Amino acid sequence: MEILRAELEYNCPTWNVTSFGFYHHADYVEISGDGKKMYLTISGGSDCEEVFFSILSILFIYYGGFPKLLKVELNGVAEDTEQYNSLFFTSPHFKKECFKLHDINSSTINEKVMEKFAQLSGYPILSLQALVSCVYDKMMSDHKLTLLLQVIDGLVSDDEGRSVDEKIKKQLIPNFNSKKTQQIPYACKVYYLCDKNFFVYDDNLKILPLLQVDDIKFTRTITDTRHHNTHFTAPKVHSLEKGSDNIIYFTLIYYILRIYIIKKLDVPLSDDLIADG
Repeated sequence: MEILRAELEYNCPTWNVTSFGFYHHADYVEISGDGKKMYLTISGGSDCEEVFFSILSILFIYYGGFPKLLKVELNGVAEDTEQYNSLFFTSPHFKKECFKLHDINSSTINEKVMEKFAQLSGYPILSLQALVSCVYDKMMSDHKLTLLLQVIDGLVSDDEGRSVDEKIKKQLIPNFNSKKTQQIPYACKVYYLCDKNFFVYDDNLKILPLLQVDDIKFTRTITDTRHHNTHFTAPKVHSLEKGSDNIIYFTLIYYILRIYIIKKLDVPLSDDLIADG
């Protein structure tokens, strides 16, 4: 039987961890915390490291960044934590209280959540993790944003894009005829993502007025930026040009994508935490 024990730390955001445990296939997971540190034990007959990496990824979604790994032991043998920290090293910019979307308890990490997370496409989430790592800190903001906008295409399904109301589609793409093509435009996926995970909250957030856009122009801005930066020949129209705007939109879309993923896990979200973010 394998046993993995880990000690994790977040300087910020603050931990709010209750002690709990659950079974995941052949493994039993125990989680506890003391306000500053989290203690994790995984025991069973399957690959404990694989379960460990999944839990770290779920923590990343809830908190906006990976914790620091202080200690990792596999079957009583200390592992080199640097090999983990080099993989899971989030930029300090994203490890702030405002990025926190959930506390850690039996409702936010359990067998059902683990199963739901395993059903999500892995590559877009890995890309999301990489783009907010320290490795990407010095990357040009327009290129970094472009890579993030590709994550939308990887996470949001064609069926979700197809479900956008026809009236909205006509505003986004005036010449689009869904009856004559099977291809779902990127703009429809963007609108679906933002409508369900951003626009519904913006009566309280008031972000769109600050950006001087409405829902349609916001979607067009993201779409045109992605197309122009990816294909170069596409017209700029609403695409972003200033580095400061790229950073604002990157941070906002990063936040929206995490809300989308949490809803995919069927974990309820607090409107107050979203408003605080």
